[in-house]
Amino acid sequence: MAQNIQINDIVENTRQEILFAIKERIAVLTRSTNAPVQLKKVVIRDTICSHHDSLRYFEIKNVFVDEGGSLCGDLAGKDDRFSDGILFGKIIEDLTIGDLKMILDALYGDDCTIDLTDYNINMIDRREGIYGFLMGKKAGISRILRRGA
Repeated sequence: MAQNIQINDIVENTRQEILFAIKERIAVLTRSTNAPVQLKKVVIRDTICSHHDSLRYFEIKNVFVDEGGSLCGDLAGKDDRFSDGILFGKIIEDLTIGDLKMILDALYGDDCTIDLTDYNINMIDRREGIYGFLMGKKAGISRILRRGA
């Protein structure tokens, strides 16, 4: 029983690490603006719903971090059998590790684009200089604390 609890903690810690990495990558790509990052070819599986009694698939079109710091995305129904339409601004932090890893891989690969023309990028990049140094250390410390070291 204790080993099962330990495994669940490891899985949750891994999920949190991937989530943290996604948010950091989005901040770098968007230069700390609230611009969405457009993803290509990231399809996730929804859980089995009682009213559909079958699997549903969604394509994640955009990902962004909202004002509260939550990872959000715009999801489009991928299966033609269902009329799920598009879900705008849905919080996607509770996705499985595999789905979060697909998002992270897309953010580091050629499967994403970003348009910063409507966003003010002339603001001082807070990741540079002494602020970036201190916050980088703080982020590293928080990662160590989340791992339980």
